[in-house]
Amino acid sequence: MNEVNTIAGIEEKLRLDGVNVDWFLQNLSSLTNASDLEIGVTLNVSGQSISGIMISGKKYFEMFAELFSDEWPNDEKEGIREIFLKNTEVYSLKEGETKLPPAQYIHLKDATVFHGDCKLPSDQGMLWRGKINAVSGFHLGELT
Repeated sequence: MNEVNTIAGIEEKLRLDGVNVDWFLQNLSSLTNASDLEIGVTLNVSGQSISGIMISGKKYFEMFAELFSDEWPNDEKEGIREIFLKNTEVYSLKEGETKLPPAQYIHLKDATVFHGDCKLPSDQGMLWRGKINAVSGFHLGELT
């Protein structure tokens, strides 16, 4: 049997290689997904700092649906909005479930990307969605 396929082998591999997901950040994202909690955070992702307010995936897709559908002609707006609102179902408990699966994505509103001395967008924040396993570090609070 391959050593990595044993419990001891898996534990040794994790000890040497580490884990790919920050369990604490994943738990914070899961907490926002299961509630209306909003938390100011700054994330380090690929050499950039991304600062904003962590929100639930459901709220992210509700806001996304509104923003995206606003750009469509009036007679098509509602249909487009409804299409994107279907993504909120991922963040609802299914029959028989007691909790949502562990979060894989983190969602921010009013997000700003800081790269060197650049701040994007410069006037107002944006919606941002990223993979938790791409975040190399974070702290509570937003940069201004």
